[in-house]
Amino acid sequence: MKKLSVLLIVISIISSGCMGGSNDAQPVNSGKLFENEELQIRYATSWTKITDLPEGTPASTIAAFQNPTPTNNFYSNLNISKESSSDTKNSLDYAKTLIQAHQKNLPFFQKIKEEEITLKINGKDEKTMLYTFDAKADTVKTPILRYQQTYLIKGQDAYIATGTYAKEEPQENIAKITLMLKTFEVK
Repeated sequence: MKKLSVLLIVISIISSGCMGGSNDAQPVNSGKLFENEELQIRYATSWTKITDLPEGTPASTIAAFQNPTPTNNFYSNLNISKESSSDTKNSLDYAKTLIQAHQKNLPFFQKIKEEEITLKINGKDEKTMLYTFDAKADTVKTPILRYQQTYLIKGQDAYIATGTYAKEEPQENIAKITLMLKTFEVK
């Protein structure tokens, strides 16, 4: 069920057109801070927080951000979702499990890069994965997109941060998305 919910998040955000890519390269640390009682993340000042999530967006979506400038008619985005995870003890194991599900369930899946990173939970270091892959939300209507995803587990809750962009996205924008994902923190 968790796997399906994550896939639905990806599909619904893609289907709604909430994606983007811009050519500004200002550091994310000088960007905007999104924070609630559960998590925080920094996002580029040129990006906007999506306040009205598109119809069909799963209830598990906590926040979504979008670049107002498209690349090849596609708006890069970053979204954060929360799922129940009673069977996984740590973020790295959860990441590996979810990646295996993506490999089985996403059409045209292709691994691009896998990087072990350290993020924060309650201010303490937690090893996890930053995983980059190409996939389609379905087999016909959508283009192959590039995804960067990272994962944090706190208790019974799994938090997934996903950046999505066109494969032709300028490298400086991809670097910005990567930096945003690396500021992801669970309280």
